[in-house]
Parts: sequence; structure tokens; C-alpha cells
Amino acid sequence: EYIQGLREEDKEDAVFTPAELGSFVHAAMEHLYRTHLGCDNKHTITVTSDRIEGISDDNHLAEALQMAYKAMNKKWVDKHKSGDLTDNEPVPDHYLPEMHRSDNEVIISFVRNILERDKQDAAAGLQICLLEAPRYFRVDVEGVGTVQTGGIIDRLDIYGPAGEETLRVVDYKSSGKPFRLSDAMQGLNLQMLIYLFAIGENGKELF
Repeated sequence: EYIQGLREEDKEDAVFTPAELGSFVHAAMEHLYRTHLGCDNKHTITVTSDRIEGISDDNHLAEALQMAYKAMNKKWVDKHKSGDLTDNEPVPDHYLPEMHRSDNEVIISFVRNILERDKQDAAAGLQICLLEAPRYFRVDVEGVGTVQTGGIIDRLDIYGPAGEETLRVVDYKSSGKPFRLSDAMQGLNLQMLIYLFAIGENGKELF
């Protein structure tokens, strides 16, 4: 899809795939933290439990869901513009919230859980460094050459009270489970290891 420009036909399912649900959650969280907490990927932003509580009400969550649909529809148009659509062709929304009422409840539930966890962490000290940040590094592979790997990191933050801070790479899907190097070659843990290495390689380019 990314190298040759080929893609599988979109399936018109009645419910979102896990990947789509995850993308909606990410878009909703990004909107809340960028718009209401001032996270801009340029400065480290200190967030408090009170500030997170202030964006956890139904109105803010409904707004975040609406903006997630807007962002996802824009991504869908951008993905299809080169082949199926023209620049001047009016495009109806691909994702319609009224068609995914049960999915909407799941998305809001995930966002609430993340906010609740962040509110607890903020009580001990929480600073947001990066949101949805692309970070890559190059690897020399014998017989192949130099390849680039990495990905879009959900969040980079600093957790803990002064003098005891920990720089964290956060993946929303991990549900707060600790990363273990002993499991690094299995699924999500391998992804986290790649993210950690990407941050280490780009330590001077965090902001």
C-alpha cells in the first residue's frame, strides 16, 4: 500500500474494524489534548487532574467524537483522491456517526478510560511532550541495504514528581501493561521496542 501505491478495496462493514476503532480513539484524544490542553508537539505541557477532569464531560467527549469523524473522513478522502476521486468532485462523508451508534459508545468508553488513567497519573505529575508523532530511524540490512523503520507514536510524556520523572512512550492499546524486554519479539512489545529506539535515535529532535 505504501510503497507501490496498491490497496485493498474498502469493505463496507456495519461495524468498525479494530484498526478503525483505534484510529477514531487516537483522533478524539488528539483533538482533546491539542485543542483544550494546548499540546502542540513543540513545548512540554504540564497537565493537572483538574484540567483533565474539565475535558471529561459529555459535551467535550461529544465534540471530540465529532472531530474524530471529521479527521477520519479527511483521511479517507486523501487516501482515495489519487485514484478514485478528483480534486473538484464533491465527496460525501464516508464515515457517518448515525450509522455507528454502538461503535460511538465504544470509542467514548475508550477515551473515558484513557482520561481517567491520565487523571490519576496527573496527580503524581504528568507532562505531555508529543502526540501522534512520526519518528523513524534507518537500519543497515545485509544483502538489502539501508531501510527505514519506525512509526507514529501515540504519545511521549514525562510521568512522576520532580526528581523522580520517567520519560514514557505511551501506546493507548497496551492498557497500562508494563513493557518487558523479554517479550520484545512478540506483537505489541516489538512495536514498543521500535518506538523506544526511534525516540533514542532522535533524542535531539523531540520537539
